[in-house]
Order: sequence, then C-alpha cells, then structure tokens
Amino acid sequence: MQHLRLQKIIFCSALSCTLLLPRVAVAQASKVILTFYMLTASHAALGAPMQYQLTLTNTGTTQVQVESKVSLIAPNRTTCIELDTMPTLNPGQVLGTSGTFKTSDCDSETGAFTLTGQTLSSGVVVMQKIIALTVTPVPANGVYGSIGGRGPDSFVIGYTYDFSTVVANLSSTTQSLQTQVILTLPDSTTQTIKPGALTSFNPGSNVITPVTVTTTQLPGGQKTGTYTVTVNVLDSGGNVLSTDSHSFSRTAFPAGFFSPVFTDSLNSGTDVQRMPVTLPPNCGVGILDFNSGNSGAAVADYDQDGFEDIFVAGEAGDNHLWHNNHNGKFTDMASAAGIPLTAAASVSGASFADIDNDGFPDLLLLGGPQAQSILLHNNKDGTFTDITAASGLIESVPQNNLSATWGDYDGDGFLDLYVAVDIDCSGQNSNAHLFHNNGNLTFTEVTQFLNASKISAHGLTAVFVDYNQDGRPDLYVGNDQGANYGADVLYRNDGPDGNGGWIFTDVSSSSGAGVTIANMGIAVGDFNRDGQFDFYLTNFTASPNIASNVLLQGSSSGVFTQVQGDQQGGVHAKRATVPLSAGGQAPSVTWGTGAYDFNNDGWEDMYMAGSGAGCSSACLPVNTTVLVSLKGQFLDLGNFAGLYGVQKAGTAPTAVFLDYNNDGWMDVFQAPTSTPGLQSGLIHLLTNTPGSNSNHWLQAKLVGTISNRDAVGARLVASVAGATLLRTVINGGTYQGNNTLIQQFGLGTATQVDSLTIFWPSGMTQTFSNVASNQRMVITEP
Repeated sequence: MQHLRLQKIIFCSALSCTLLLPRVAVAQASKVILTFYMLTASHAALGAPMQYQLTLTNTGTTQVQVESKVSLIAPNRTTCIELDTMPTLNPGQVLGTSGTFKTSDCDSETGAFTLTGQTLSSGVVVMQKIIALTVTPVPANGVYGSIGGRGPDSFVIGYTYDFSTVVANLSSTTQSLQTQVILTLPDSTTQTIKPGALTSFNPGSNVITPVTVTTTQLPGGQKTGTYTVTVNVLDSGGNVLSTDSHSFSRTAFPAGFFSPVFTDSLNSGTDVQRMPVTLPPNCGVGILDFNSGNSGAAVADYDQDGFEDIFVAGEAGDNHLWHNNHNGKFTDMASAAGIPLTAAASVSGASFADIDNDGFPDLLLLGGPQAQSILLHNNKDGTFTDITAASGLIESVPQNNLSATWGDYDGDGFLDLYVAVDIDCSGQNSNAHLFHNNGNLTFTEVTQFLNASKISAHGLTAVFVDYNQDGRPDLYVGNDQGANYGADVLYRNDGPDGNGGWIFTDVSSSSGAGVTIANMGIAVGDFNRDGQFDFYLTNFTASPNIASNVLLQGSSSGVFTQVQGDQQGGVHAKRATVPLSAGGQAPSVTWGTGAYDFNNDGWEDMYMAGSGAGCSSACLPVNTTVLVSLKGQFLDLGNFAGLYGVQKAGTAPTAVFLDYNNDGWMDVFQAPTSTPGLQSGLIHLLTNTPGSNSNHWLQAKLVGTISNRDAVGARLVASVAGATLLRTVINGGTYQGNNTLIQQFGLGTATQVDSLTIFWPSGMTQTFSNVASNQRMVITEP
C-alpha cells in the first residue's frame, strides 16, 4: 500500500507567498467533525475554574490525523493555548477531550473572553467553534457558585439535562460550605436534586460537580415547558452566600412520534405469586456478591400452534409452563407436560432451544446455587422427557448456573451451548462451560477452547453473536463485579485450529468490549442504523469504578466505542441514577434488557428491568423503564409508557420479549425473584398497546434446513424507504432467560419493505423484494 506524505507546497511572487495544502489532506481532515461546548457555565468569577469539552468524530472511511487546538483569548487579546494535540482517528472513532482552566492563569482581566476550538491540517484551520465567556470580579465574601453547561437547553421531553456546578472559595480563609441544587418544574413545584453536605473548602480550593437531571423520572416532570436549575451555596448556618440559576425547556414530541404504552395484563393467568425459596443451609451467608438467581423465564412456541408460550422457573419447584390460549389468557401446563415440580428440582433460569433440529423447542432448566441443571427433550406432543443423565451436561459439582446462550460456533448445523456461572453457596466454583452439540441429544464439554483464566469470573449473562459479520458466531460474556472478579470478555471465533480444536481469540482489550462493570444483561442491536452491531449493557451502577450502563457502538473495524454518555455527541443511555423521594439521587440497578422497536418507528429502543436494590422504598418508583430512540438519541419515557412503579415490591430482574398476541407490537414478560423465606412480587405481562400509533411492521420467523433449525446466527437486512435496518437471531443475552427468535422490524409510515435479505449461518443468501407490511413471514432456508 502506498502512503501519501503530507507536504507543504509554497509558491512565491515578488510580493507574497501562498501556502497550498494537498487536497487529499484537506478532504480527509474535513471528515473530522468538531463539537465544542462548555461543561460548566460560560461565566465565572476571576480565579474560579471553567471546563470545556472538545470532541472529534471521524465520519470518513479512512484513518486521518488532525491537529486539535483550544485557545483562550483575553479582552486585551492576550492568547493562551489550553490544548494542542495531534490525534489519529480511525474511521468512525469518537475522541473526547475535556479541559479545566482558570482565566486568571492567562490574564488578570475581567470582562469578555473568547474560547476557540479548532481542527487544523498542516497549520490550516479546517473547522472552528467559538464560545463567549464572561469573567466577573471576586465576590466580596469570596464565595462563588455557578450552574450550567452542556445542556441541551431545548429538546424533546424525556431527554436528560446535563450541567455542572462550580463552587469556589476565593477568599483567604477556610470556609464550611454546602452546595444545594434545586429543580423548579413548569408548574412551579420544586425537587431537590442534590441536598449537599457541609464541606470544608481551603482558601483557593474549588469543586466541579457534573449533574444529570431526567425530568420524566420526577413527579410532574412529564410536562413540557420551562425548567430551572438553581445552585445555592450556603454556610453552616444555612445562609446563602452565592446563588446562580439556569433555565432550559422541554418540548412536546414531534409530529408522528409516539411513546410506547404498556398495560399490565393482570388477568392473563400468569400473575401468580412466587413461592418462597429455601436455600441449602448457610448458602451464601457472609459471601459478598452472592447471587441466588431464581427469576428465569423463557419464550418459545413449544407446541408449534403459532402462538408463543412462556416458561417461568422456580427454585422452590414452582415451575410454570404457561400455554398461550390465543385469547390473551394462559394456562399452566407444567404438570401435564412433565415439567419437574418438586423442590428437589431447584430451577433458577431457563432457555428454550431446538437442540436436535426436529422443529420443536427443547428446554434447558438451569439449576439453582447448588442444583443440577435439567435438559428436557420436546416429544412433539405437548410433553417433555428428561434426558439429562445421558446428555453430558451433568456436573460433578453442582454450580450456580445463571444464564445460557446457544449458537452454532462450528457451523455443523446444531446449536452449541455456553452456560454463564456465578459463585455457588460456598463462594466457589464459578467456572463457566462451553458444550459442543454432538447432534444426537448429547453434548461434549469443550471449555478448553476458551481462556481458562477468563471463565472463572462471576458470570451473569452471555450471548453468541457474530459481531464482526464474518459468518462465525462470536461469544460475548457479561460478568458481575468486574472490578473485583474479571471484566466482560469478547471471544472472537477464528475457526478450527487444524488439530480437532477450535480457536476463540480473546479480543476484549483490543475491541474495547472488555468493560469493567457489573453486567446484568446484554441487548444486541443496530441503534444508529450504520449496519454494525452494538451492545447495550445493563449494570449495577453503585459498584466500584462504575458510573453508568454502557452502550458499545460497533464499527467495521471491530472496535467498539462507548457512546452512552449524556454529553453532546452521546446518546443519553446512561441511566446511572434514580431520584430519591426525599430529594437527591441514588445509583440505579438494571438487569434484563432487550433492543426492540417498541413504537415501530424504524429505530430500536431499549427496555431494561430495574430493581430497588440500593435504595429500597427511598427511591421514587422508576425501577423499570424504556429508553425510546428519537433517531438515535434516547428519551427516558418509562413514565409515559406506564412502567414506573410496575414492580412495587421486591426485585423483578428478568425481562423477556415476545409478541404474545400476534398483533405486531412487541410485549414484555417480567419475572421477579422470590427472596428466601419471603414471597416476592407478582409476575407482569406487559402488553404493548399502540392506541393511535398506526406505524407499520414486519416480522420474520426463520426456519433453518442446512443451518440449525432455529436459524440462530442468521442476519437480516431490510431496506425501508431509504433506511437500512439490521437484526440478527440470537438466543441469550437477557438475564436468566431467552427471548422470542422471531425478528421484528418497525417500518414507520412505510407500507412495504423494499428488500429483505437473509444471510443464513450456512452461508446461503436469500432476498425478497417489495414485501408487504403488517405480516409475519415464515421463511425457510432454501
């Protein structure tokens, strides 16, 4: 490959010289978009700090190097360079740099300053943004506070407002100060966002605190209009020494945009109380981060009548097989189907998969903290037979099997199995397992193909997904408490090793997917419609070194970028906190998750099951929510969707997704845990009720012939009114269960899919043209 060397070309005449920049360099640099804004208010007292954010986004298809520069210009034109770097950006890469500065370090003047952000190529400015700053004298009492920052100041309701407070002691004495942040809603009611605590400030010291407000999580916060945030800096006697306010507005949904609305179908028959669990003696006592599971749910049409059914696991033996009666009602057929119902059959999680390609889904029951897993073969007559003994899945030491994922990693047409394992009752035996499907209802353990040091972390969830679209399913594993026990792991499937083995290469670090969080669930989708798979990872945000849920944006290079942030350029998917009823915020806990277009507008939304762990009844009831995409930017519309307060007691960590009534709108089934010695909250079947939303949709049920019968690993690409929509068939990812394998596309106002292409796991490609909307297609591999 030839490399172009950038050269300066200078032409001179008798009067002047002209610098010509090579056109290729200019064209490449112009593909780097500059975003430049303040993280704090654009005003400050002399000596108080301010912060900026400069973000570079390479929208081109080639690697490019640019110079990025930030300059501070004083009223007397004194210029100070705050940043001057030469980063190299890969295609699609987003690089953010923040900087903190005091104008007093540049010039002692007050008045109008200018902060300039630039990208340059060989000294020539390609793009420039200018921010006006105001600097005032030091207050008489030496205490200064400001509020403001990145905003946005005007946007649709449901979008976060993001700002920072600055508190500075500019006096010559130590002071005890309290920082209080108040939100005033459009109806003039107030909510304390940050109560604050007395803190000792030495002379010259300061604190910058970023704050995020999601108005829709607050009582009355669903209103459009003007909101005002105010920072008060008080002394130990409650006297206000400094105050500052900033207003922002939230507007109505744009024309044609609809929030999804869910109705809790409490008369469906599935809303039974969970039985209390009795764990083995001393199970988990004194063990940090012990997870007893016990909330599993799985989806499949087990009797092939065209309507999907739901299995619910129970560690007390209260397993339920809810048969869909086609009329919104369900009947428990567990006993008639031969599902084990004794306390000895302690079932924590579950997963349906057609392991022998006979067209009827079989059922894997994941054992509780120290119970054997059970494999049930579907007899095709509404009953199941226990084939565990001969299956090869028996464990010499029963473990705490939390979740499972299925994928045909070697392309032989049969689904293989990975089981995510957490610590058992003694705090040991967390080694996960990879099983090869032998094609005869038996499995062989091949965990040796994976890095042994990585599979001993505390696994909570996993998913087989071909993230790099090379035709081989890769494996992504989500681990609990990554800072303590091991980060998430991405294994790239590199094919056979030539010696009867298989190569899984750990690319966690090089891909950026090895995040250190407490990963509870994995949603796979294409959130920005760029043709690459993205991963949304739910999280217990109170864990060490953890700030939020994580959205990993995929790229053609196989490198992921975190874009969940609330800053400009981020997608506002963090959901790191929930409000407290007494004021202030607490860390959120989110579990099972899924990426589906719940309002059928052509953009994938995100649902997450939440819990009150960490703040219990002190939290406002925002435990379960949905983030709805507005063209790739997410709105927190859980309250609009009727989800806040759904789980009024206990924890409901498992969420699985299906269209149980075959109406083209994706529904949610949410299962709670049952706390040892106590009964838990009710199960919830949340029906998606479109109301006046008339958007169109298309569903595709794939049937493999050469590929595995479930078509797990197939990729679907739909072209709709100029947009390209991407989905893939996965079995796994959500916490302790599995979702429907039927793929759903929201089409918005389009009445047809212009083209639908299926990339089968076998390598076969199939394309359909001008497909009518509002139907479920059954597509068989040719």
